[in-house]
Amino acid sequence: VLSQISKNLINGRFTLAYSLPISVFDCRTSMEFFAWNLQLIPKRIVKCIDDKCDIVERLKQLTIFLITINRINLPYMNPLLPTLGETFQCQIEDIQCYFETTKVNPPIFNFYLFNQHFKAYGHWYLSQTQGANSMINDSCGEFKVKFMKDNEEFTFTLCTFSIFGILFGKNTVSLRNNITVSHEKSGMISCINLNPVSSGFFGWFGGNKAMPDAFNGFIAHKDEINFDSSSNVYSMKEGKKPIDNFTGEWSEEIKYNDK
Repeated sequence: VLSQISKNLINGRFTLAYSLPISVFDCRTSMEFFAWNLQLIPKRIVKCIDDKCDIVERLKQLTIFLITINRINLPYMNPLLPTLGETFQCQIEDIQCYFETTKVNPPIFNFYLFNQHFKAYGHWYLSQTQGANSMINDSCGEFKVKFMKDNEEFTFTLCTFSIFGILFGKNTVSLRNNITVSHEKSGMISCINLNPVSSGFFGWFGGNKAMPDAFNGFIAHKDEINFDSSSNVYSMKEGKKPIDNFTGEWSEEIKYNDK
């Protein structure tokens, strides 16, 4: 197996091109998998449509939703790629969900979800980088949510999802980079910094086995924050304080203002 992997890498091919005694593929397409990840959205949307729910509270609830779906992702397997023009339709409680594949290289699908209280729309795809024993998935695209009552719109950015030990060693999952929810009209943004440990070339040797799932973040005005692109970390400008803050572990708990 190691000999095949070495030849594969030298020739510039992916390790998944070989038939190996491992289970990495999901029977669902990427559209079905994306819809499955949205199963918690009704619970959070209900909290966002309350008359007492302001912009800060909506940023909070939508951020909690994005952090939580990463916990659902733990049994992740590589989904099947749909063909061009393939569609998928489902219903999550009273939310109608529509998906269509609009490009195959890279595989991109557009989505539209709605009920009487909100609509969510955009496009999504995974940009994958594969090592000998690891898989890095960058979530790319655009995800917007608009509330019908007041036409307030929020934009999401999603994090990087990494899997190590896909061929040998212990399977571990790690999140990298950031999650953000922004509201352009008010200029406010919720920023989450994720803190994974980088791994060695084989995703097992040379890396720290204790994969941290800790995160921190805050809600603030965009003009009062800094972003360090080299470390992918959001922070407050000197002398500025956040409106609210987040801490916790995405696999265990989420603390909002230390509660």
